[in-house]
Amino acid sequence: MAFTTHNRVIQGELVHYYASVLGEKEKSKSDTQTPLNPPFVRGEKRQTTLGPTLVNGETTKTDLVFLHGWRSYGLVWRELIENLTALGYRSFAPDLPGFGRSPAPRRDFSLSDYCAVVEEYISICGACKPITLIGHSFGGRIGIKLGSQDNPPFEKLVLIDSAGISSHKNTAKTRAIKAVARAFKFPFKPRLMQPLKKRLYKAIGSEDYLATPELKTTFLNIIKEDLTPLLTHISAPTLILWGEQDKKTPLSDARLMREQIPHSKLITFKNA
Repeated sequence: MAFTTHNRVIQGELVHYYASVLGEKEKSKSDTQTPLNPPFVRGEKRQTTLGPTLVNGETTKTDLVFLHGWRSYGLVWRELIENLTALGYRSFAPDLPGFGRSPAPRRDFSLSDYCAVVEEYISICGACKPITLIGHSFGGRIGIKLGSQDNPPFEKLVLIDSAGISSHKNTAKTRAIKAVARAFKFPFKPRLMQPLKKRLYKAIGSEDYLATPELKTTFLNIIKEDLTPLLTHISAPTLILWGEQDKKTPLSDARLMREQIPHSKLITFKNA
């Protein structure tokens, strides 16, 4: 199995992404021999039946679009994509703006901005319907917001320890981040203060904020948006995968998603 790499300007930002290429062995296991980048015409109608469908007259499995979490990148999915490619699935995994080989946005982004990038990305990357979007953590946020639209750009959704549920704790974290940032806003930056600053951010559970300095305002824009009201608007069948020991996104978030998303199923993993 091989990866192809691509660079495209999407929503004014340079986005690097990876696509799996089916070799002859994988093609024989698959029900399709659809090319990697089939012609795409905006507005064209494609069959959207869940499960196997017809593309260019041949049966195909669902194509997969993977969205990574904060501080991650597209190739974090590589091992999983290799296994799925062996089963005949094509996969696409972008480095979201500001991560991996995609440069940081030239302005502060909101969650809606990332959604716009992903929606256009899906339209041009070569993925054919039916499409399953798989999002981990921050990638799950994007999936939830896109999935709540009237015409989401995918047919199925998989949420893996997804972020997006705000609580009093999250609001307090945002305030704490801003307070620490103000406290360390010196006209000069003594080196001796940096270890203390890192310890304070770690204590309030905000290493992500400190680790991506060029995305600090973007990070605050992302975490302050509560996606709970959008859950009931997700129409796509949704699989929720969760580690029972996850401390950043607790199991209670997964249960709330299962209750609120109409066509959803929750699978949990012990000691994960």
